[in-house]
Amino acid sequence: MENFEKHFGVFYNENYNKAFRYANSFVFDKEVAKDIASDSMLKIWEIQESINPDKNLNALLFVSIRNKCLDHLRHEQVKQKSSVEFGLYILESTTPADFYSKELTIMVQRAVDTLQETTRNCFLMVRMNGQSYKEVADALNISTRSVEYELKRAGETMKRLLADFL
Repeated sequence: MENFEKHFGVFYNENYNKAFRYANSFVFDKEVAKDIASDSMLKIWEIQESINPDKNLNALLFVSIRNKCLDHLRHEQVKQKSSVEFGLYILESTTPADFYSKELTIMVQRAVDTLQETTRNCFLMVRMNGQSYKEVADALNISTRSVEYELKRAGETMKRLLADFL
């Protein structure tokens, strides 16, 4: 054990930078490469009891680094793939209206509330209820030309009040 500690200290000092550079050549991230190099050195330290003294520690170290790099890259690939798949799922399953419909509904209601009574009634009856100009004119006892005029006023007001959404 004492002999291993002394030998391991020399081994660590001679090989840590090589281990770091080797890991970094695969993962291209210095912090991850440091972690991998350190973890691989620690692994050798932890299994010292089972290591054959004649075994080449360099080979063991670099095989460990290779495997840890592969694990890291596979994990990153899965993370990236699931992130992309989630983004695609969100984009495919929603429309921009889903995100803004509640806010837009409130803004439209506020804009409608600012309209004068006749203008508001014409707007609601034609645009929201789908009634014809003639039906609205008869119900409000005004001409169809007046319905057109009131809708034009409503449109101008709505455009001005909802300019940020248009």
